Amino acid sequence: MAKQEATAAVLREAVLSLIGDPGVARRSRELREELRAAGGTLRAVSVIESYLS
Repeated sequence: MAKQEATAAVLREAVLSLIGDPGVARRSRELREELRAAGGTLRAVSVIESYLS
């Protein structure tokens, strides 16, 4: 695949191709559940704040 300029049309096409991919949808659900099980955004904030302090 040749390098393409990141135009709105190119990005739109890429996003639309991902939206229609059942494998991407499945993996997105799995990742969402993994993140929730790990504490979600509140846990992420806590870890980042601990690291920065």
